[in-house]
Amino acid sequence: ELSKAKSIIVVGGGALGTETIGEMTMLPNKPKLTLLHEGQSLDFPLIDKSVAEDLLKQMKEKNIEVVFGARAKDIPSWKAGGPNSGTIKTQDGKSYSADVIINCAGSPPVLPAKHPFQLDEKGRIKVDKKLKAEGVNSQIYAVGNCIVPPEGKGQVSYAMGQAIQLGSKLNSKAASTIPKDFILEDYEPDGLAFFLQLGEDGGSMQLGPKYQEVFGGLPEFPGKDAAAAIKAKDLWTDFVGAMAIGWPGADGMGATAGKPFEHENSKFADQLVQSETTGKRLMYLMCKMENLSESEIAAKYIDL
Repeated sequence: ELSKAKSIIVVGGGALGTETIGEMTMLPNKPKLTLLHEGQSLDFPLIDKSVAEDLLKQMKEKNIEVVFGARAKDIPSWKAGGPNSGTIKTQDGKSYSADVIINCAGSPPVLPAKHPFQLDEKGRIKVDKKLKAEGVNSQIYAVGNCIVPPEGKGQVSYAMGQAIQLGSKLNSKAASTIPKDFILEDYEPDGLAFFLQLGEDGGSMQLGPKYQEVFGGLPEFPGKDAAAAIKAKDLWTDFVGAMAIGWPGADGMGATAGKPFEHENSKFADQLVQSETTGKRLMYLMCKMENLSESEIAAKYIDL
């Protein structure tokens, strides 16, 4: 469907929408690309405004039309197998039509009709400084995009830091021995690491002091060439998969200062990259995680 489209609209000017429209620039059919965003600038609240300005400049160079102040009233739901053409109407009365429409404007957490959580206006779970759900008597903690982020804005690096800190603290006590009045230390943000890819040769980055060191002394704003070199190949799908199976490194990035990727799982990452299909990559991950052969994995999960 994408390869035949003459026009594509992406809704949402955050990281997801920006990277998605960037990927569309690599389509061989070169469709007309439009990004609709309700705000007046790209949505990176915690990032220096120069990053958004640089990305906007790159998008214009790639002939991406960016429409600010376009708050969509109805966005067609994605249909597996298509068609995903349609028209979007915005609150200012304008209409935008395309052969393919992709919604990257974000969505609230999926919760049951009855739940104990306090939510904000976007449907996200409110948590305290310890990542514990507010207004809940039991010990329920939450991390990631389902919460109102303590940092002020959700980012992948922050979600990882939340999970790592909370997991390590809870893991310090056996579940059966955690008393009802057990109190965790306050969550401390783990530092800024913002990577955004724009197609195969563009993008931008901003690194806080910790991650400047982790990535071997890179500056705070390494530039689009560095962003492309680090993330362009696969948007880190293999790298994140490698981290998911226990990549060494207490900070979750599996890196040491000055030597970002020189560790025992380098061969594993290479094998992931060389795997031809998602299915093969998934099988390799499962074998690695459970220390079983492919036939043992197949037998264990055959009913699934």
